[in-house]
Amino acid sequence: MTGKLLILNLEDSALDSELIGAQLAEDGLDFDLVRVESESGFISALEGTRVDLVLADYSLPSFDGLSALKIALDKRPEVPFIFVSGAIGEDSAAEVLKCGATDYVLKNRISRLAPAVRRALQVAMERAERKRLEAEKEQLIADLQEALANVRRLTGLLPICMHCKKIRDDKGYWNQLEAYISEHSEVAFSHGLCPECRKKYYP
Repeated sequence: MTGKLLILNLEDSALDSELIGAQLAEDGLDFDLVRVESESGFISALEGTRVDLVLADYSLPSFDGLSALKIALDKRPEVPFIFVSGAIGEDSAAEVLKCGATDYVLKNRISRLAPAVRRALQVAMERAERKRLEAEKEQLIADLQEALANVRRLTGLLPICMHCKKIRDDKGYWNQLEAYISEHSEVAFSHGLCPECRKKYYP
């Protein structure tokens, strides 16, 4: 990922947030860290700014990490969510991963944070690229289906004047052959003279 990251940190301890920021900066990450500690602040940050990563404590005085995870998955499911907590056991760790968290890091093993962040961002980038390619594939299929539909519109019985060669459309109007085909297909005409007409009109 290029450019400065915007990291949303759900953390009630300003000191712990500073330690998180220092650990990431030491690893060379370029980022802005926005700390919030309430549910309203968390929701406001998710809705109001670009967020590249969420780092959340598991337990806060007025809010909890699992609730924050559910909110983040609902509002910004593409954003990686990592728990950074000192109060998370094995059972709780398994639960948060099952619920959709990207990873978890214990505060007493904060050196694991930067590698976890880099992995999470890489996975998110690869997922976004797959989604983009899938969207391009779906658009290509839609374009091909539309092209086939246009081709099919030129099949079947077309009323054509035996003298002037105009085509009668489905609304009953008579159109020049070139205009009708151009409108109903991707064909572009290039005018010239066949050998017979050249002899007849330009002897």
